[in-house]
Amino acid sequence: MRRKKNNPGKRLYFIAWVLPEPLQRCVTDYKILAKDLFHSRHALNSPAHITLIPPFYAHTHQIEALPEGLRAFTQNFSPIPVSLSGFGKFGKRVIFVDVVPNPELMVFQNQLYHWFTELYGGVIKSNRFHPHATVAFRDLTEEFFDEAWDFFSASECEEEATMNEIHILKHEHRKWHVIESLPLKQKD
Repeated sequence: MRRKKNNPGKRLYFIAWVLPEPLQRCVTDYKILAKDLFHSRHALNSPAHITLIPPFYAHTHQIEALPEGLRAFTQNFSPIPVSLSGFGKFGKRVIFVDVVPNPELMVFQNQLYHWFTELYGGVIKSNRFHPHATVAFRDLTEEFFDEAWDFFSASECEEEATMNEIHILKHEHRKWHVIESLPLKQKD
């Protein structure tokens, strides 16, 4: 598996925590505002989520064992509290709802990254993890960025939830779809 465009026979996948309600609604409402006010609709192609393993290409047969392996991996972790608070940005291309720093989430993602790269090799190149939920990117033009940033940075999205499962998403028909949900260990 390699992360490369135009890989015949391969599909794009990624691993994330798809946000539950009310976080899903909060982030999706801001995605809709990004589309309506700033002509940035690309973030609406996926459910609101926090990416844990970035998109990678793989053949279907390479993915078949992933859910079983992830299920065993996730049983080593209890549910993790996550809080969304305010907005952030990456350069002049991405605006997101920020996640309050959380050592449990950072440890989980780091161990997931190492587990994943042991099984799938060099599919992903780095582990720069800044947890966030994207509101606008890719099609957010420089022309609208400053205005969008002024709007979102003055807005609020303060929500809390517990990450008690993670998800495998697959890119099909120009959208991302959850194909598997994998629970974290339930408290005894």
